[in-house]
Amino acid sequence: MMMMRIPKNCVYLFVAVGLFYFSTARAQTYVESGSSSAIIVDNTEIILDVAPATRGGELYVPLTDDLAAALGAEFEYYDDGGRAAAKVTMPGVSLAFTQGASVYVAGGAERALRGAPFMLGPWLAVPAAILFQEIGYDAEYADGNKFISKESRSAFIEQIPELLFLPEAEPTKIEEPQKVAVEPEAAPARKPAPFQYTYENSFEYKNNKISGDAAKSSIQPESDGYNKFNLRAVGELANGYGISAALRTSSTTNGDFRQGEVNSFTVDATRGNTLLKFYDLNPKISRFVMRNYQMQGFQYGRTSGGITTSVMIGRTPKRLYESLYTRNVIAARVEKRAGAAWRYSATHARIDDVRYPEITDRHENSVTTFTVGYETKPFNVSVERAMSADRVFHGESRRADATRIDVKRTARNLMFIGNYEQIGNEFVSETAFFTPGRREFSAFVSARLNPRTIATTGGKSVLYLGENTETIPFQISSQPFAARKKMKLAMNLSNEKARNATGSKLTESRQFSVSDWFGGTKLALNFDRRVQKSYQGDLNFRTNFKAQATSKLTDRLTGTFQFRQEKRNPNQTPISRFYRARFEYELKEWNDVGLTFERYYNGTEYDRNCVEADYRLLDNINDSEIAITYGFHNYAAHNENRIGLKYSYVR
Repeated sequence: MMMMRIPKNCVYLFVAVGLFYFSTARAQTYVESGSSSAIIVDNTEIILDVAPATRGGELYVPLTDDLAAALGAEFEYYDDGGRAAAKVTMPGVSLAFTQGASVYVAGGAERALRGAPFMLGPWLAVPAAILFQEIGYDAEYADGNKFISKESRSAFIEQIPELLFLPEAEPTKIEEPQKVAVEPEAAPARKPAPFQYTYENSFEYKNNKISGDAAKSSIQPESDGYNKFNLRAVGELANGYGISAALRTSSTTNGDFRQGEVNSFTVDATRGNTLLKFYDLNPKISRFVMRNYQMQGFQYGRTSGGITTSVMIGRTPKRLYESLYTRNVIAARVEKRAGAAWRYSATHARIDDVRYPEITDRHENSVTTFTVGYETKPFNVSVERAMSADRVFHGESRRADATRIDVKRTARNLMFIGNYEQIGNEFVSETAFFTPGRREFSAFVSARLNPRTIATTGGKSVLYLGENTETIPFQISSQPFAARKKMKLAMNLSNEKARNATGSKLTESRQFSVSDWFGGTKLALNFDRRVQKSYQGDLNFRTNFKAQATSKLTDRLTGTFQFRQEKRNPNQTPISRFYRARFEYELKEWNDVGLTFERYYNGTEYDRNCVEADYRLLDNINDSEIAITYGFHNYAAHNENRIGLKYSYVR
């Protein structure tokens, strides 16, 4: 497994805000279909009763109680004309999904789905991309069946600069050598840099078999091959344009996917202050327009006299927007910098759904935004104002506006972040995800109390659909003893109060964690408690305890042991327990085998025992990798056998 090295000076940053779940978007969410029943939210692993599943090339996540607790949401199931339906409620977010329906409801408005929700056991499984994007994540796919949500621009964790946690150093003055005047020589004719090519090919075989009641399984039986071929080229044309191109393709024998397709193709051409982009584009402009919007077309950008002009023209691929018509996109942006600090910009984007049939959800949508920013090292402020005009076929045009203000002030040991956001009830921007009719105000302060302790507190208020939710968090992370630099303590407290016309709802969350090294063994303990009083006065409890030990048993053998239990009432027997033991043996450098044992128990048909074995060989000389996996999962009503073979190389 490849690991990313994190600078030591950044450890405080991640400990302080890595679990800041009350911010606009969680730090990171990771979901993998089929082979895992876990979802990782803010670096906290949540074991689900039912694993996410893939259907028709779309990843679906079941709306379980565990997922609701991890997201701080409420999932309410109800009957909709004989079909199961679920309402997802969070501060400032209201979604509704129905089994078999090709649309969902967000903030009272219907929107199209790429695939219809379906039942996974007792839970409704919904498209993961739609769910997470609606609640504030930025989404992308990787490796075909994995959904990853990256940090959004408004997430608190991204806005804390490293300089807050690093000692300031005086710049070192470098003496320049004395220049001697020489006669200029005629420069030889410049030759363009030759093109360099890199290609990567990956082949994977999956064999999944189910015995017993296959309807209880979250995976699909298959025996298929998957091939991916990626090509990258970098070089320079004779006219001086530097070229960077990337091609990603895939093919498979699985009938649920396209047998062969071009996943993405991008060409970037730059010369001086001119930038050209072709085919697959993913512009990231602002909160209310072109926010990680995927399209296919052409982008032109040029900077001259302190003014940057950009134009984007294209269409939305049908594989990204399920519809019966073509969606055309055009956008233009002008940005000007005045001095070293001030920044002004204006953006206009228009969406047109054209061609037949002229169905009721065909949109003509345009959004214009104006942004003013002031950026210095200690103080940043940004104000964005957006106006939208949206017309659905056979309907009247609806107009509304939205505003967002962001403020950030940093000092040596202190930082303040505040934001205000107001979105009109009928504001529509088809190139961004947000919740109409939502108002939010938040202010947070983070301070380094001493070289080993950081504290964070503040408040957030969200008004949506007549419900006002106020959250007051407090978080502290510390390295308590100078002599034990690897010991970490963290405490996260949050009090949330929601009020509407019927009364109030209170939620209190507490989380305590400690980790330390004892020789070659790392021990980590985590306790999480959540108490909620509903509008009706009912009390709900939820406690989680997790322990993990990682130890180097011998020079070549490493063991990891996990235990987790969950209770709905402190005085009751745990409703779920999870045990895991994994051993990795290094045959030689970059060549290892692994063996994993798991047991999950909650007293239902989803109790399971699992055994997994894997082998990995990484050849750094030939840039190739071989991976073999086998898994046996024993449930009450069925068994699952999974075999995976993968070979990849880079040239």
